Order: sequence, then C-alpha cells, then structure tokens
Amino acid sequence: MKVLLVEENLFLVPAVQTSLERGGHAVVVSTDEERARSALREGAECVLVSFGATRLDPDAFCRALRAEAGDEVTILGYGPHVDASLSERAREAGCDAFVPNGQVAKNAARLVERWRER
Repeated sequence: MKVLLVEENLFLVPAVQTSLERGGHAVVVSTDEERARSALREGAECVLVSFGATRLDPDAFCRALRAEAGDEVTILGYGPHVDASLSERAREAGCDAFVPNGQVAKNAARLVERWRER
C-alpha cells in the first residue's frame, strides 16, 4: 500500500518510514501541504498526519482531504500522548483514529493495516 507520511520532525521520520517499509508499504514523506497534495494525486491509500505540524494546519488539511477523498483514504492522526485534546481534534477533522507518537514510531505498519481493514 502507498502511504503518505506528513511529518516535519526529521528525528521521527526514519523510525516511522522504516516500520512502514518493513511492513511492505511504499512511503512518501512530505513536510508541507504542497508536497502532500502532490503525493495524494499519485495515489496514496493511507495518510499519517502529525498534529504537531507547523508548516501546515493539520486540522484543515485533514478536513480538506476527507472532503476530497471521502472514505477512499484512511487518515491516521498522531501526536504527543500528553495532549488529550489532540485526539478529539483529529477525529473532528476527519481522522479515522489518533495515536501517540510512540505508537506510530514503533508500530506504523501494523496501525496502517489495522485501520485500512475497517
């Protein structure tokens, strides 16, 4: 499956990307909205969006993506586990789920497969 990773934290990207690639997924990494939209046009089936992003508004990006793609794309938001409000924000923005950064770094491939099956 082609997965778009929208992440600015260059320390987190390798862990998530490696997890996804080991799970057999093709990964496109984007640090900004323009590159993310380009990757979506190339057929990403799942999008992992950091709610810690500052180069794009993750709420607005997810809302627009959900409006454009409907249920054709799985959207998983993630961010710090200490901010309980992020989970609600992500769901309101159209994410299928929200998970803590640590879970994404360790289990990205498993998370993508689990939520894509729904």
